[in-house]
Amino acid sequence: MNQDIGLVACGILKEELEAVCQAEDIGLTRYYVNPALHVDLDRLEEGLVQTLEEAAQKHEELLVVFGSCHPDIDAIIKEFEGERLAVKDCIGALLGEKRQELDKEANTFYLTSGWLNNWRKIFIEGLGWDEIDGRQNFGFYDRILLIDTGVREIPDEEILEFFEYAQVAIEPFTTDLSHFERLILNKLD
Repeated sequence: MNQDIGLVACGILKEELEAVCQAEDIGLTRYYVNPALHVDLDRLEEGLVQTLEEAAQKHEELLVVFGSCHPDIDAIIKEFEGERLAVKDCIGALLGEKRQELDKEANTFYLTSGWLNNWRKIFIEGLGWDEIDGRQNFGFYDRILLIDTGVREIPDEEILEFFEYAQVAIEPFTTDLSHFERLILNKLD
């Protein structure tokens, strides 16, 4: 494997990417963009550019593990001669085509371990939503699906805290990292 490749990823997927790298003995240096920046496109661009600049100074190639979270993301990455995984968002990276099946079942908001780690920074601090705003915005959904990839034990308290904020039923959905792993390995081969 070419050690001149740097991996730049959204912090939402940090636990999953670290698990794949450990399982597949991928020793590449990893750089993470603060996931709370997604609520402000200017700040997201600034954070992404800063992280890409840092990684590009140390690596000949960059693999970017990011969805289409910014309208100009591919142009930004191209400036650094990086290549992005062909995914719409972090949920698509984890679930692949299974997401379309789940979307047909109900109007769903997807939650991951990374989202649980960062929801306060994203919704309360970043968007300024109080509990009423949270309930109004999440009330649009029929359910919240917690994607459990097994990267860590998710305490019931964390789930309950998010439920109390959103007031929408949270259903567990167990999956593995095989789709995400394939996406990464296919780009590195």
